[in-house]
Amino acid sequence: MKGRYLSVDVNKLTVMTIAVNALQMLAALCVVVLVIVKPEVLSVLPVRLALAVLTMIVIWGAYIDIREALAARRLYDKADM
Repeated sequence: MKGRYLSVDVNKLTVMTIAVNALQMLAALCVVVLVIVKPEVLSVLPVRLALAVLTMIVIWGAYIDIREALAARRLYDKADM
C-alpha cells in the first residue's frame, strides 16, 4: 500500500508566509509609533479597539507560522520514511 503524501504548493505557502509576516511587522510598528507619539490616546475607546485588532493580527500571524511549520515538519517526516 502506497503512503499518502500531502500536496504542498511551496510558492503559495511562501507568498502567504511573507504576507502574514509583513502584516505582523506593520501591526507592531503601528502600535509602537502610536504609543511613542501619543501615549494619551490609549484612553480613547476606538484606539483601544484598534490596538486589540492589531494584537489579534499579530496573534493570527504567529498561529499561521506555527501551523505551517508543523505541516512542513509532518511532510518532512513522511518523506523521510
